[in-house]
Amino acid sequence: MQLDHLVALGPALSALASSLLAFLTFFTVRASRAMAREMYETRLAQFRPVLYPVLRREADTLLLHLRNVGPGPAMDIDISCKGDFDRQCHLPFFGPGEKTDLPLSDRSDREGTIKISICYMDLFGNRVETLGRYRLTQENTGDGYIYSFDTRMRGGLHCR
Repeated sequence: MQLDHLVALGPALSALASSLLAFLTFFTVRASRAMAREMYETRLAQFRPVLYPVLRREADTLLLHLRNVGPGPAMDIDISCKGDFDRQCHLPFFGPGEKTDLPLSDRSDREGTIKISICYMDLFGNRVETLGRYRLTQENTGDGYIYSFDTRMRGGLHCR
């Protein structure tokens, strides 16, 4: 009698075991894809540029002090400044460790908020955008650096 029960349960146990293996295979494939994506992002991070903008007041001029603190070059860089004055600038290439000062205004006594947007590409064609907001007040009217009070970075990776 027990052998008949086992024979009757055989297809059900086989279906249950197959379902369990399919379930485990699904999560193994999902974990493998996540690990491959993480390895891809790690490899790209070795070449990713990071442009760091800071405002600088010097004499009667307001400058944008731009520095590439990442290990890779930035290409096709578009810089846009919005506030009580508007400036546009384009740089074709900016290498790792490179820095420059770009004049924004010939008056350094300005007050208000300036929004700076920097869009650029890395070596692999991934688009990155850095958005920063700077507050110009009477307290920081002397020569020196003015750091962003709100910085955001947006960008995505292209999967192959």
